[in-house]
Amino acid sequence: MRDNYCNQKELEENIDFYTSYIAEGIEEIKMLEEDILNGVKRYPAENEDIIVSTNKGIVSKFRTVLDSKYSLGLPCETIIDQYIQAIPFYTQVNLNMGYINIINFISKGFLLGIPKQELKGFVNKLDDLNFNDCLFDFIVSGYGIDRSFSSTDFDWGKPYDYLYSIIEVAQNDKIEASRMLEEYTEKRYINGHANCGWKTFHKEAGYVGLWSYEAGAVSKLLGLDDSKLINSIHYPYDLVHFREDTSFDAIDVGAAIDVGENKTAINEYSISNCQELDLIIPNEFREYVDQAISDYNSLSDEVFLEKYDLHDIWFSLEEYKQDKAKGILGFIIVNLLVNKNYILQLDWKEDPADYLDDLNSCWNCEEKIVEFDLDNDQLYLARVPKESEFSNIYEVKIRDFTGQ
Repeated sequence: MRDNYCNQKELEENIDFYTSYIAEGIEEIKMLEEDILNGVKRYPAENEDIIVSTNKGIVSKFRTVLDSKYSLGLPCETIIDQYIQAIPFYTQVNLNMGYINIINFISKGFLLGIPKQELKGFVNKLDDLNFNDCLFDFIVSGYGIDRSFSSTDFDWGKPYDYLYSIIEVAQNDKIEASRMLEEYTEKRYINGHANCGWKTFHKEAGYVGLWSYEAGAVSKLLGLDDSKLINSIHYPYDLVHFREDTSFDAIDVGAAIDVGENKTAINEYSISNCQELDLIIPNEFREYVDQAISDYNSLSDEVFLEKYDLHDIWFSLEEYKQDKAKGILGFIIVNLLVNKNYILQLDWKEDPADYLDDLNSCWNCEEKIVEFDLDNDQLYLARVPKESEFSNIYEVKIRDFTGQ
């Protein structure tokens, strides 16, 4: 076992059960693709929609199986075939899988030594979608895969921006970079994902580990000393040292981090659809929210659900339409900002005091903490300007957080 918080029996059951689930899903997709060619419709939902949903389910199960195998302590080479099998499904799902899955998957492939040509299609798809993330660029370029898209920003800031800063520090001080790597892996990695409930994941049934494959990829590319992390339950030490004979294309680290100096200046953006929201939503998220409001009012319900990947909230189009008739734009905006790691979502069982330090600070002024009332058993918190008296995002009420 590489992570003793895991339950060995559950890991073994995961591998067997979800491997079967994946095989059945693949057969289901083949059948649906044939149905499309033959004009056959077996289910109320459209064949294409079922394929998309099944693909997403397969990607989720592949990650569970791969992480279960690693946490269980199986040899790294036993993961390779299943990883290669997963590539086309990850490529199909693309941005809808979310940033964590993207950076997790490419880093895992890099550490496994998957042939570059196997991963090129995955990278090309993200290029076509203008996937803008400097950490992804660094790992991909270090592996010798050229992108046709050049990133200028981070898709997800905290804690990945700190990991990227290690790359900068390593140019002149690898000892300090190694210390920062330890800090990132043992402290910042989990704390930076408090929004996702990671602090208590190890207590939940079905826990399969929380491995920072991207930390391992950066460490390997920079040649950092990771000896203090040999027993870490978040740093994939065995995988980092799996391919000791791996040679990398020459990496111009200086060129890779120039993005910090060459970024286009970020102008102040105002939400044209509701300028009052500028008082509660930081500049870096305003254009995204502005577009979401516009799309909410102009796109078909089906297209809007798909574009913003809201199927985890509304499992059917009819459910969404019923709720939309009551007014749910504020609810949607809050959930989108949760996904952007600005608003922190906590379960009622969790103590907010354990997470307040993890709230992102996005304002260049004195701040306070507010909560958003979504009328459910979750707590939604964010830092806003102290002087802000804004009381709502559409139907969602906002009030100062008192800690009670």
